[in-house]
Amino acid sequence: MGPATVSDFTPDSTNLTVAYSGSLFDWTYRRMVLHYANLCTVAGGVNLFVIGSELRGLEVLRGPGWTKAGATDGNGNAIWDYPMVAALNTLATDVRTTFDNLGFAKNAATLENLICYSADWSSWMGWQHSGENGQWPHLDQLYANANIDFVSFDNYLPLTDWTTAGDGGLDGSEWMEPAPTEPWPPSPSTMSGLGLSGPPTRAAARNRRPNLIRAPPRAARAAHRQAKPRERSCRAVAAGAPRAAVRASRSRPSATRRRRRRRPT
Repeated sequence: MGPATVSDFTPDSTNLTVAYSGSLFDWTYRRMVLHYANLCTVAGGVNLFVIGSELRGLEVLRGPGWTKAGATDGNGNAIWDYPMVAALNTLATDVRTTFDNLGFAKNAATLENLICYSADWSSWMGWQHSGENGQWPHLDQLYANANIDFVSFDNYLPLTDWTTAGDGGLDGSEWMEPAPTEPWPPSPSTMSGLGLSGPPTRAAARNRRPNLIRAPPRAARAAHRQAKPRERSCRAVAAGAPRAAVRASRSRPSATRRRRRRRPT
């Protein structure tokens, strides 16, 4: 994560900058995140500060003290040795310290200066380590941290499947329509139609085609074949062949083609 500490940063609200007194060659993750945390205080605070997102490959790396059974912390909670999770815990605490030291305390009621880590959706049930015959909730230690204000996961579920639905479904037929103007939350009857209405438009038609992957059209394949002799002639010129010989080779059919032309159909 890096050696940067909370005290290494000095925000300047007059010049809207953040000074750093740590190592000149410290280009680490901790320095970046703490720098942005200080910038947020210069800007007057934020609603939500995300210390990281979808670092799954690092989250599940096990430390030398990892065991199947794990250990227990001072509160009797099960813990395992995941160095990246421990580093994110420390980072969340340091971001909270940065906010508190500069007068930007957490306010859950008004959603001010909250902190979270947003994991990949595939981590929500923990992780299955190869050959270990089990599943470990590696992020529980992070989400139990008092400085993490809520559990967050990144997931992108389609409303409908454009590639299989006959008409593209609601997502395909109504996505170009304007957003609803009714108060939030909409009524159940409005929500059943996603708050949109109207027929599909021509602009959306190409996005509703079921065959998203198709072969190149015949004209494109023909153009590609015609371009090949030109490529060969260019390579020949680059290799030092006389231009007259190259032109002759392009205008004269190959021996294979001459033989094919003499064959009866």
